[in-house]
Amino acid sequence: MQRRTFWTTVMLIVFLVIAGCTPGAGGSGEGRDIILVVEAPELNLREVREVSTGADTLGDLLDELDIAVYEESSMGRFLVEVDGVEADPSGQYWSILVDGEYGMYGVDEQKLSDGEEFTLVLTDF
Repeated sequence: MQRRTFWTTVMLIVFLVIAGCTPGAGGSGEGRDIILVVEAPELNLREVREVSTGADTLGDLLDELDIAVYEESSMGRFLVEVDGVEADPSGQYWSILVDGEYGMYGVDEQKLSDGEEFTLVLTDF
């Protein structure tokens, strides 16, 4: 029951952030050069990928690379595993950084722009 309450709270926060903001520019269907970094500091994992993609959103890119597992909800997809590393729902989540700053959107709302760097970090809470 505590796990359900936790995920409900997390998803509510994500929804409120998404509802109050409009995703940034990203163009549609264009080729983009993106840097994708996956970090799990406790596991000494840092994987850097330079990707050329036609994906419009971070979620589309992660699907294209087939490296993410999600939990579905009424507010969209929530990252639970990246590169085979699963977040412990009792104390971790995957945070999204865009050019070094915390992202304001979920994976399906985060638009991609040429030259951006996205970092997915396994984060304790």
